[in-house]
Amino acid sequence: TVVDAYALDLTNPFRGLRLKKNVQSQRASLTREEIVERLLGSGCLGGLNDQARAIVHICAETGARPIEVINRTGEDIVLEGDVPHMKIRPNQYGELKTPTSQRDIPLVGAALMACQEFPDGFNRYAGKSSSAVTAINKYFRENGTLPTGASLYSLRHGFQDRLIAVRAPERVQADLMGHALARPRYGAGPDLKERQHWLQKTALLSS
Repeated sequence: TVVDAYALDLTNPFRGLRLKKNVQSQRASLTREEIVERLLGSGCLGGLNDQARAIVHICAETGARPIEVINRTGEDIVLEGDVPHMKIRPNQYGELKTPTSQRDIPLVGAALMACQEFPDGFNRYAGKSSSAVTAINKYFRENGTLPTGASLYSLRHGFQDRLIAVRAPERVQADLMGHALARPRYGAGPDLKERQHWLQKTALLSS
C-alpha cells in the first residue's frame, strides 16, 4: 500500500504470492435415530466403564460440551426439586470456554438417569477431560460405534439439530447451548421450567 501510494520504485516481495485458504469443515452431526440405536440401546457401549458411558449419555441428551460434563461435581448436579438440572460453572477443575457458557441445563431422559447414577460427578475423569475424550473417541473408532467422521462432539451438533427441529426459540437455543446471541441480551431469559419444556421435546429417552 505504501509503495503504491508514494509511487516508490520498489519491488513488492509478496507479489504473486498466494496463501492457501484454510476451509474448515463442519463437524459431523448425528440424528436422533443414530444416537438412540448406537449409544443408548440395550448393550450399546458395553466396553466403556460406567462413568464414561454416563458422560456420553449426558452429552447426547443435553448438548453440553464434553469438558463441561466431565468436570461436574456433586455441587453442580441438582436432583431435588421440580426441575433436576446440571450447573455449568467454573470450578476447581477448570474455567469455561466463554462467559455465556455458564448456564443451568435441566436433566431429562438419559442425562437424568446418568446423573442419578453418579450424583457426585465423575471422579475418575474430573480434571482430565482431554484423556477422557481421547479414550471415548478411541473406543468409538475401534468399535465402529459412530458413522465415519463423527466423534463425541458430534452429539452437541445433534442436539442443536433437535432444537431446530422442534422450533425452539432462538433465545432458548442460545441459552441451552451456551452460545452468545447475535443481538443484545435483555431480561432474565427462559427459566428452568421453560428450558425443561424444550428439553423434554428433544429428549432421546423418556425419564
